[in-house]
Amino acid sequence: MNIGLKRMCGVLASVATLFAAWGGASIASAADTHVSADDLAKDQSIEVDAPTGTDLTGSTFKAVPLAYYSSATTNGTVITSYDLQDAGLAAQVKASLPTGNNASDANPMTWVVQNLLDSQSSPWAGKLRDFLDKLKNTTEFQSKVASGTELAVGTTDKNIAKALVKPGIYAIADTTGAPKQAAIIALTGTGINGITKLGAGENPFQLGVVDYKVNTTTASKKITKISDTNHGSVASGNKTATATIGQTISYEVDSTVPNWTGYDHFYYGVNDTPSKGLTVDASSVKATVWWYRCSCR
Repeated sequence: MNIGLKRMCGVLASVATLFAAWGGASIASAADTHVSADDLAKDQSIEVDAPTGTDLTGSTFKAVPLAYYSSATTNGTVITSYDLQDAGLAAQVKASLPTGNNASDANPMTWVVQNLLDSQSSPWAGKLRDFLDKLKNTTEFQSKVASGTELAVGTTDKNIAKALVKPGIYAIADTTGAPKQAAIIALTGTGINGITKLGAGENPFQLGVVDYKVNTTTASKKITKISDTNHGSVASGNKTATATIGQTISYEVDSTVPNWTGYDHFYYGVNDTPSKGLTVDASSVKATVWWYRCSCR
């Protein structure tokens, strides 16, 4: 019996960090107008989207504010500029930033919003991911998660979880417990007064939505040969075969290991139950891991 494991790149159970260039929003022009205090205070939608057919029932997502919008301008179609104010975690945000950052003590979120572009090229690793992984383990942040706004899974669209929150920048923490697997922490920002696009140009950034990527994997089995002392070996590539007492069946189980970058601890095991009447020779069990080099996002 052989167990083959392969590392899989680019697939991860996560809420993806998709948004960029908060600090790079264009400078307001004469055509832009300031958002009124009343409109700036209107609750906005924030959501986690999973692929169609995925059921998020039983998952628990919490939105934790890192900063609120204190002012903003818009051209009527997109948000063109904004300012931020602390949401109560400034000290923890500052302590979680990498060394050599350009953030001020008064507003450490400056570095965060200026480095969201980092998430586009490497959402599972990089400076922003390191920041989030450090922030999530602080006692103060974990306390905020407990009181964070829970996103409700839809009754019809069960692949979407939504909530209305005060406009700002949020960390999305998945607090789902076993037996379901939780996603890694994510970062996003809301729209303002119903405007959910940020920045000028042909491709403004979509706000208020993060993607949930499932990390399911499958295992395949095939019989490699059937042999006995009297008749030698017969090669086989089938999933099933008929054997008699005294014959030896050799088979392989092949699976792909999900990319669980971002998790503090994880365990991946392959379990197989022999059919009735078979005796497993434990000394014959071998595990082989194949590593593939690839450009992993």
